[in-house]
Amino acid sequence: FGLRFEMLSIKSQPLQLPSMSRQKRTFDNGVCISIDSKLISSDTGGDVWLGAMCLQRFLEANQEMVAGMRVLELGSGTGFLSMSTHLLGASLSVSTDVEAMVPLIHRNFAENSSLMRKHRIDFVGAGDAGERPGELTCCVCDWFDVGRSRQLPAAVAAHLVNGPFDLILASDVFYESGETVLAFLTVLMHVRAPRVLICQSFRDAPSVEAEFFAAAKDKGFTVRMISHDECSPDRKALHRMSVDIWQLEPPPVNSTVPMTHL
Repeated sequence: FGLRFEMLSIKSQPLQLPSMSRQKRTFDNGVCISIDSKLISSDTGGDVWLGAMCLQRFLEANQEMVAGMRVLELGSGTGFLSMSTHLLGASLSVSTDVEAMVPLIHRNFAENSSLMRKHRIDFVGAGDAGERPGELTCCVCDWFDVGRSRQLPAAVAAHLVNGPFDLILASDVFYESGETVLAFLTVLMHVRAPRVLICQSFRDAPSVEAEFFAAAKDKGFTVRMISHDECSPDRKALHRMSVDIWQLEPPPVNSTVPMTHL
């Protein structure tokens, strides 16, 4: 991996989103994202945030975290990161966000269908007998609804019938009130994937970040910053730009940590 890390690090000088042209951004992995300016003004998910790209680059350098895994993305926005995990060989990539964001995700899925289709053809051509390309899908997951109902949305829960998620991804989700991050934590507790990766490039809400990690540790999650580790090819650039990636692991299934008061 040493050479790959070096190449990615060279490319990361500087780390920045690709320029926008005709309301689109095209990334190094070929994914082209349509930007919705109306959603940017009314919400935050109408464009790709830097944290999503940094997390995509981290996963590209650590493909064993994704290949063959069942991946759930929370707060997907444009769907960029979920499509990227699909291209990296995830067996299932589920992109989720609030209802207002889902049409943009579907639009970007459709506009990248040729790239996704080529990936499936290449995968089948190179795969072992009986191996199948991964599934890419999208559904609504409103964290506040989960917090109120103490249940996952039916569309998310349906995927758990065939097995648990292996990985949860989220990027730039800590910028609003503590209520938002506690609702986010409620979703993590219900899904209980063995690994959660969170990347933050937006660092203007340190108290919200601190509240989330304190609450996560209180609920039994182990939390470790991995953006400066050897496995992080952009670690110098991330440090310089104050972008961080954390890995969380949930408490054991038989843990007595209460679900109430999240």
